[in-house]
This record gives sequence, structure tokens and C-alpha cells, in this order.
Amino acid sequence: MKTLISLFAITLFSSSCNTHSQESKPVSISDLNYMEISLENDEPWIANIETTQGVAKMLNLVQGFSRYYSVLQSNLEYEFQILFLKCSMTGEAHNQLHNYLIPMVVIFEDIAKDDVEVSALAVEKLKLHLEGYSLFFE
Repeated sequence: MKTLISLFAITLFSSSCNTHSQESKPVSISDLNYMEISLENDEPWIANIETTQGVAKMLNLVQGFSRYYSVLQSNLEYEFQILFLKCSMTGEAHNQLHNYLIPMVVIFEDIAKDDVEVSALAVEKLKLHLEGYSLFFE
């Protein structure tokens, strides 16, 4: 399954488009320093509505997560595939969107690990990643 998702993401990229803190802090670009995203004149890229909705759906899944990592991973991968299928963005905004999305494939893989601590950390990392979407896209 991991290979399938990785291949799917790479194919689409080239052809188209257990500690929970109760305190919420704003996500900053430095929190997401593992990504290779650039902004245009320090302004977010314009994204199509389907992409923004897809990211919001994934964030809702992560925020509503309670117990079953494998179910969460499956639901996230489904929304991820739908997001790619509905992508109509073009140009540099499209390229930067892929720079934002592709790191999520590795995070999805970690969510399904047999180690609960690794899975829990991956869920938190994905939540932070998804919350950072608005730093790069509007």
C-alpha cells in the first residue's frame, strides 16, 4: 500500500496535479521547515477551491481522530487521492502545491506503523502540516 501511494503521488506530481496539547498556537513557516515551498513576493499562492476543501477534510480527519490509526491512514489516503484528481492548478502555484503535498506521503506511512508512539507523532506532525496550508495557499 505504501508503494502504491508513493507511486500514485509521484505519477500525479509528474503529470498533473501520545501527547495532545490542549493549547493551540499559530503555525509558522519555521514549524514547517522540512518543506521546499517558496512564496511569490511573500504572498500565498492562489489554490483552487477543491484543493483547499481537500486539505480541510484531511485536517478534520486528523482533528477528529481518536483511536484507529489504520482507519485514519486509509481515510487520509482517500482524501489525498481525491485532492490530486481534482487539482486544476497550473504553473508555479501547481508546482509549489506539490512541494506541500508530497511530504505527506511519508507521514501517512508513519501513521500506519506498528509503533503507537511513531503513529501518534505522525498524526501530530500531519496536523501541524495541514494547519500550515494557509501560510502558503489561499
